[in-house]
Amino acid sequence: MNKWILFYLFHSIYFNFKYLPFKQAIKLPILLYKPRFLELSGKVIIKGPIKTGMIQIGFFRVPLYPDTGCMLQINGTICFNGRAKIGNDSKIVVSQTGTLTFGENFNATSSLKIVCYKDITFDKNNLVGWDNMFMDYDFHKLTSVNYSGGVSKGYGTIHIGHDSWFANGCRTYKNVQIPAYTTISANTILTKTPTNKEYCIIGSNATVDVKREGLYHDYSDDKISIN
Repeated sequence: MNKWILFYLFHSIYFNFKYLPFKQAIKLPILLYKPRFLELSGKVIIKGPIKTGMIQIGFFRVPLYPDTGCMLQINGTICFNGRAKIGNDSKIVVSQTGTLTFGENFNATSSLKIVCYKDITFDKNNLVGWDNMFMDYDFHKLTSVNYSGGVSKGYGTIHIGHDSWFANGCRTYKNVQIPAYTTISANTILTKTPTNKEYCIIGSNATVDVKREGLYHDYSDDKISIN
């Protein structure tokens, strides 16, 4: 990994000094590999002791996924509460209304995808396997046929308790709260908070139920407003 740091050192220097106070930036706590910057506004905050390379994003870790580094679109706030590693082929989007928080010792091996428009929080010691997605925003909303002006909210918070492990291929959507010490089985789709307590293994099944009747997608009224 050391030789690749030199190839993309300018990108890391630029990113650190753009977002961090000088006393933090000079130590280069954030190292990027093959970064692709779509937009860089918003804020990046690091809490706790600062060390060089304590946050590494995009480095090649899993050969099954492309060696494409990372894609970043930051318009809101990203907060790191300690060390973090986010592997290759990963993409992070944080809107102006979004706050994304990584706890101490966050580790995502490869192909992590995060879309944050409201609030996504990972507590400490979370391990995220290959090809996981976390998304707190629907991009489209549903309108009620029974109630004038009644619509689905279209967004909600995600909170992942500490010491949880997501196996490969999971999808986590809005309004999901995961207790601490939870293991999520491969290819699980989470659309609501599970009923488990701590120290459990959870997973999805093949059953699809009708969640609610009387809703539809109205193309003429599709914008979601976050309060």
